[in-house]
Amino acid sequence: MEREVLLSIQGITKTFPGVKALDGVDLEVTQGEIHGLVGENGAGKSTLLNIISGVFRPDQGGMWLCGQPFAPANPRQAQDRGIGFVHQETALCPHLSIAENIFLGRAPERSLSLIDFKQAEDLTAKLLREFHLDIDPNLRVNELNIAAQQVVEVLKALSSECRLLILDEPTSSLTESETETLFMMLKKLSTKGIGVLYISHRLAEVFRICDRVSVFRDGRYIHTKKVTETNPDEMITMMVGRSIDNLYPPKSAVKGEPLLRVESLERQGKFHDISFTVYQGEILGLAGLVGAGRTEVARAVCGIDRCDRGEVYLEGGQSISTAMPSPSPPKWSM
Repeated sequence: MEREVLLSIQGITKTFPGVKALDGVDLEVTQGEIHGLVGENGAGKSTLLNIISGVFRPDQGGMWLCGQPFAPANPRQAQDRGIGFVHQETALCPHLSIAENIFLGRAPERSLSLIDFKQAEDLTAKLLREFHLDIDPNLRVNELNIAAQQVVEVLKALSSECRLLILDEPTSSLTESETETLFMMLKKLSTKGIGVLYISHRLAEVFRICDRVSVFRDGRYIHTKKVTETNPDEMITMMVGRSIDNLYPPKSAVKGEPLLRVESLERQGKFHDISFTVYQGEILGLAGLVGAGRTEVARAVCGIDRCDRGEVYLEGGQSISTAMPSPSPPKWSM
């Protein structure tokens, strides 16, 4: 059974001083569809999202939502028409509760126009139960981890009778298990007929969660395909405009002598027992979620912050004291 069109975009063009961000873009999202949107940085994805959500007005072209003309002049108008937007960085009030954040600016009222906090709490609890989420609606947002805050953003959009939910790089700060929770929510929204526009650079996720995927390149719409009828290599070819033989080019650098060795570096409350070696010709990455301690380790290795214990050795075994902050030797340019 063919799904009804939820959002139709035709010939959208947007120009900023010296840059044509969108050039006659077309896009179609159907009801209950999870639709992926991919492209390199600067392809025009964010500009289109901002037009859909009422941040920008297009120079040319038109949009239709559920068959009706759709031209929001501001984000509130887009929200009133059923557009929900979950940004990469959450935009919640950290010192308010989950319920207060979800109904901020449109809280239920009782007599004398007073806010009905009990009803807001009950409605939030109902939303949480609907997605099998065991979270207290009275918890303050600053007590939640990043994944739970993302959930609150989604629930906030749903509470305003959302028809189309836009997610911009939603898993960038999530673990695998947290990503699973988000995907579970999106699948449930799909069964309710809510459309999802899913923007991500992670093609594996796009192919796993999306029904169809559209490719943008240099401000132009390239193509839309069902994920079952394409593959990551074809998507990348459309994104960059040329054939790519391999997703990961072969490594050409040969690992040389050790230049930097870190042993058992520790700073109370920041990081514990950090050890690694950096070799000549090597690019070593420090990966982790926000708050994992990556920046703190880098600052300690460079001598900006002190450590409680551990050693840092340079080429030839020269040790740098980590007990007191001190700049690294100039010749090392760290």
